[in-house]
Order: sequence, then structure tokens, then C-alpha cells
Amino acid sequence: MPRSLLLGTVALFATVLWPVFPALAQTDDCAAAAETADGHYQRGRFDDALATLQPCLDDPSLDDETRLQLLRLAAFNYLAKDLNEDAEQAVEQLLTLNPSYEVNILEDPPPFIRMVGEVREAMSAADTPSVVVRNDPDPPPPQPVVTPQTSGGPKLGRWILLGGGLVAGGVLAAVLLTSETPVDPISPPPALPPGN
Repeated sequence: MPRSLLLGTVALFATVLWPVFPALAQTDDCAAAAETADGHYQRGRFDDALATLQPCLDDPSLDDETRLQLLRLAAFNYLAKDLNEDAEQAVEQLLTLNPSYEVNILEDPPPFIRMVGEVREAMSAADTPSVVVRNDPDPPPPQPVVTPQTSGGPKLGRWILLGGGLVAGGVLAAVLLTSETPVDPISPPPALPPGN
């Protein structure tokens, strides 16, 4: 009886959880593919990197975070091969998936950083009508544009570190300046012997 109960429990869990396992395996496989593709990119094997990324990019069930990473790597490789149109498409997909995407100026190559700015500007211009016709003689004042930030990223960490350093330096200076320990004055230089 216990053996059949165990088999029944395993069968129940397997049927309930079976649809979850392929998605988890695909995410793990694609995360590994991203690492492999990054290695290919670092060694200048751009075709191998793109071939590694493509099966995962074609998978519609891939999670957004992994897809962003793969699109970023694909754009790097397309740019390295001077395939600017393909790189532009990858960046456009990346920005469609995450409109507030921020480049990493310490790690991302300059052509990618430029392309993200250009594509973002083009997408913004496409969303804005070029001519606005109003019959209202007193149009409303323009509203400020606020872009939400999901995280501070590496810039916030640097500012916190810099602020902490400044505070520590200020405290150290205050302690040294207000200490009651007497400071020996600098003694004057020895006198020169009388001249001839």
C-alpha cells in the first residue's frame, strides 16, 4: 500500500507540474546560451554567437529578462559584423520590451550605446504626431514628461559611495580640527654660522 500511495503521489505531482518544467528548462538553457554567446562575442566569433542565440530568440515563451539579455548580445554581434539593420531591429525589440532600458556605459560598446539612443529617439518621434491642429485659441500648457526609473543601477551605487566618502572625510576633518591635543609648532631652521 505505501508503495502505490507513493507512486500515486508522484504521478499526481508530475501531471500538475509537468507544464512548468519545460519553461524552467528553456530559461536555464537560454541563460547558458547567453553565457556561451557572450564568450563567442568576446573571442570575435560573432557568427557562432548569433547561431547560439537564435533558437532562444525564436522561442515566444522565453521570460522577458532573459530575452532582454539575448537581444542585447545579438545587437552587439550584429554591430560587430556591420549588420546595422539587424542590430537596429534587435535594439527596437529590446526597447519595445523595456522602454526604460538604460545602457551600461562601462560595459556596453559605444556603437550599441549610440544605437540605443538613436532607436529610442526614432521610436519617440514615431509616437509623437508631427503636426497638431487645434481650434482652441488658448492651448493648455505643456505637461512635464516624467520617466519612471525602476532602479538606480550602477550610477546610484557610485553616488552613494561618493556621498559616503565625502561624509567620512568631513567627519575626519571635524575630529582633527576640534581635537584638544596640542600641536607642536614647527621649529625654526637652525641659524647659519657667521659669515667670513
